Amino acid sequence: MSGARRRTITLATALSLAALPALGQAQSTRPAPASPPAQVAQPARDGVRLRGGIALVAGPYLPYGTTNLQSTGGAAGLAVRFGAQFNHYVGLYVHSQNLGGAIGAQSTSGTVSGAVMFHSQNALLASITIAHTVEMGAGPSLDVLAFGNCDSASLSCASGINTGLGAHARFALLLGGWNPSGPRRFGMSISADLHPIKYVGQDGGLLATVFGLGLDWF
Repeated sequence: MSGARRRTITLATALSLAALPALGQAQSTRPAPASPPAQVAQPARDGVRLRGGIALVAGPYLPYGTTNLQSTGGAAGLAVRFGAQFNHYVGLYVHSQNLGGAIGAQSTSGTVSGAVMFHSQNALLASITIAHTVEMGAGPSLDVLAFGNCDSASLSCASGINTGLGAHARFALLLGGWNPSGPRRFGMSISADLHPIKYVGQDGGLLATVFGLGLDWF
């Protein structure tokens, strides 16, 4: 190989080696690929919607206050709810609880009586829901009480239907999730309802203490 050709190859090799650091530096200054944007949690959708529910209910009727009758009993039945949920916190709905049961009573004079009954409690409840799980509601009620009773004093039986105004309170634990297409929630409900029944002309009566297991859309 001639001297001129060897010098040409040596020069080309030197130039190539000299360009390597510059090439590496250019690659190192190339910007890193951008990371995907962080996912921002979307707030739960809210708004006015219809609400409803259904439950199987049962529980004791317990005496309260001062009366001339010491009564106790129990009842079971079905409760339905329908109304409006204004947002995740406030609702207004009708709670209709229809129960069948029996009550026994003993008066201060020793008279013993017993009754079978159908008790329809129709309450308008304003409710507050806390953390999408705990609900508390209260409001007035229109009651219908149909009964048939017998007593040992007169050795006779009678029946009748009474209507009147009352009060109702409801406490519920709502266990469920979200409807992905809207703000409505859905869940199983575990509830306790308190409904006093005042005896006419007396300072007490019976407290219907009813527990329920059902479903709610709210």
